[in-house]
Amino acid sequence: MDRKTVAAAIESTLLKPEASSAQIQALCDEAIALSLGGVCVSPYFVKEARRRLEGHSVRIVSVAGFPLGYNHTSGKVE
Repeated sequence: MDRKTVAAAIESTLLKPEASSAQIQALCDEAIALSLGGVCVSPYFVKEARRRLEGHSVRIVSVAGFPLGYNHTSGKVE
């Protein structure tokens, strides 16, 4: 496997509850620079990541009910 293939299979993740907007932007910038396959962010930061990654092939991944899944189904759907 070459570097490009491996990088495209990697998702960089930042799910800390105390993550800042600046950290999310840095995560996205790093993913772009390294040609990663995606970034995984909390639902709160999905829109921000989408704006930062616009025009790039990096996918956005998020979570529902993380880390313990104690949310109601309606909240996860939203």
